[in-house]
Amino acid sequence: MVMLLTSTTLAATGGSKSMPPNIEYQLISTRSHPNLAFTQGLIIDQRSFIESSGLYKQSFIQRYPINEDSSSPSTTKLLSKSDFAEGLASIGTQLWLITWQQGLARKLSKNTLKQEQLARYSGEGWGLSFDGRQLIMSDGSARLQFRAPDDFKLKGSLEVTLNNEPLNGLNELEVAHGLIWANVWFDSRIYAIEPSTGSVVAIIDLSSIIEREKKLHSFGLRKDSVANGIAYDPEADGLWITGKRWRKMYLIQPREWPIPKI
Repeated sequence: MVMLLTSTTLAATGGSKSMPPNIEYQLISTRSHPNLAFTQGLIIDQRSFIESSGLYKQSFIQRYPINEDSSSPSTTKLLSKSDFAEGLASIGTQLWLITWQQGLARKLSKNTLKQEQLARYSGEGWGLSFDGRQLIMSDGSARLQFRAPDDFKLKGSLEVTLNNEPLNGLNELEVAHGLIWANVWFDSRIYAIEPSTGSVVAIIDLSSIIEREKKLHSFGLRKDSVANGIAYDPEADGLWITGKRWRKMYLIQPREWPIPKI
């Protein structure tokens, strides 16, 4: 299934200010969303998804193949009842999993999902990604934090701006094509962020995908069942996207990827 979707034209704000361009994309395929996860982090590892699902007393991590017809096994690990799982990032044979308000980052074995290291941080944890050198973390504000992949120590930060205004509510993160891609809490758009400046350089509007998803729910989407979850698929050169408690996951492919400055 391939469907061309054109992003909704966004109105300019602030008088002479102009919005970054919307990216047209194709809907390449879909698959079911296991366990209707309350998606916090979503990554791809060796043709499988690894996903963290939040909420107190309900948090878990699950691993399952991208291809629903695959014979590869799926696994689910329940987390401590005191954890509210948030963002997830892959570094080699390990994962970093952050928590919402506990200030805990857990390094897990990718194979067994058992904890191998514990780190602490100040403030809230929302999204997490890895650019090959450093971890990138969001905390619900407009600021991204950069952390060391070995011990999770803070190394720096960057404010994200849209038309020179702070873009608050940064949530799930992914790195693809040299840019940082971010969901924003209660927002139907994905924002492509230039890592050298923090400026939003392009936008993907998921409104049409969200409308498709709504039709799969008898009473529509719950208020907090927002779009959340971005995973770059190098084989398809596209982004898998989903949302909290969504029934489906959607593979979209931009018609043209924005080019980073560096």
